Amino acid sequence: MKKKVVVIGGGFGGLSCAALLAQSGWDVTVVEKLDTLGGRARAWETQGYTFDLGPSWYLMPEVFERYFTLLGRERKDYYSLLPLDPYYKVFFGGGDTAILSPREEENIALFESFEPGGGKALERYMEQATYKYTVAMEEFLYKDYKKITQFFNRKVMTEGLKLGVFKKLDKFVGSYVHDRRARQILEYAMVFFGDKPYRCASPLFHHVPC
Repeated sequence: MKKKVVVIGGGFGGLSCAALLAQSGWDVTVVEKLDTLGGRARAWETQGYTFDLGPSWYLMPEVFERYFTLLGRERKDYYSLLPLDPYYKVFFGGGDTAILSPREEENIALFESFEPGGGKALERYMEQATYKYTVAMEEFLYKDYKKITQFFNRKVMTEGLKLGVFKKLDKFVGSYVHDRRARQILEYAMVFFGDKPYRCASPLFHHVPC
């Protein structure tokens, strides 16, 4: 007789968890408070119109590829990805705007226009972000941490300062750029955590505009 499990929430996390549990032989029931599944990826239909409610960005594509592989499938058989050019446009208020591009050199030029040396600062920030991303993928993402002490592994203990995990995000970003617009762009990822940059620790990987 199959073991039964209830998954609460039919968003990305809930549906992914349910599929993996079902593949492992569990009898899975998904409970969702809304009348449609999908979470942030759901659609809202009203008066003959359909509104896509998200998601905003498609981050960490290799995670999605790995997930489909775990189920013996391929992502491309279910949906296609199309590049955006430009990425997005930022409105700072007072008519001041900025366009983020898929081309690194254009974003470097944008940050240089914000403040002298801003372009080089963005390059250094992106190098650090790439390093953090690599550490997160190799050391944290696919490992099961059951106790907080498990986070203090050799990488964090020996390179914690380099990872910036002991700094608040606003202080971390401020160590690279000073212009308000540049800082707002680099701190924008906090909206996905539902908190403020001066209250959150600098995460192991974060938003970069390139």
